[in-house]
Amino acid sequence: MFEKRVIPVLLINNKRLVKTVRFKNETYIGDPINAARIFSDKEVDELVICDKSASSNGVNFKMLEEIVYECFIPITYAGGVKDIQTMSKLYRMGIEKVCIDSHNYNDDYLLVQEAASRFGSSSVVSGVTIKKSFFGNYHLFNSSSQKIMKLDMSSHLLKLKKAGVGEIFINYADADGLMNGYDIEHIRSLTNEIDVPCVVCGGAGSIDHVRELLDIKGVTGAAAGSIFVYSSKTKGIMISYPETSIKSMLNI
Repeated sequence: MFEKRVIPVLLINNKRLVKTVRFKNETYIGDPINAARIFSDKEVDELVICDKSASSNGVNFKMLEEIVYECFIPITYAGGVKDIQTMSKLYRMGIEKVCIDSHNYNDDYLLVQEAASRFGSSSVVSGVTIKKSFFGNYHLFNSSSQKIMKLDMSSHLLKLKKAGVGEIFINYADADGLMNGYDIEHIRSLTNEIDVPCVVCGGAGSIDHVRELLDIKGVTGAAAGSIFVYSSKTKGIMISYPETSIKSMLNI
């Protein structure tokens, strides 16, 4: 039985904490190191650090070292991870889990296999971004190139399981930043297909949205950005996390 988690996501671009809407329209939020410190002080279940600039600039180890130094909570890192050497360095500096984006490995899934074998499945996460087409069909999406990927979604998820991935981080591009709720129906259909713990991001705007997501079998984590960096849907900037135990609020 996996523990249910509520996970703030910090999106970083060139050392700046930002927030997007549908992966576009970037808004500056503040200093990522300070934000990480605040979430650590609030003892969040876990923190996801996603550096979108790392795909072109490489992993910013110096910035991550500062974040790790300030934090006493589990950290998952995503961004620019393309080889075992990078993963090894991240683990050594104190990152608990490393996320490999789906567009950063070949169809043979050897990077996932080697990482799971060397570091253990529980330390290896695969990032999967999903986007709807004009006709309402769901596709895997490359957030770096902003293009639909030609991989079959169901086949891809099953191959990730076979390769030994310990967790799948599913991000819904169309729901990003809207705060209108998670895509519950599609999430339920996906998690029914695979027996791998899933963390889902994209759409959270209230505690009720989080509760609804965590009620789904196979979902072990509700990840969110906007709900933790904005005071409300009007999007006044305020880094926050409920002072009352969020798990007691969710009855988990």
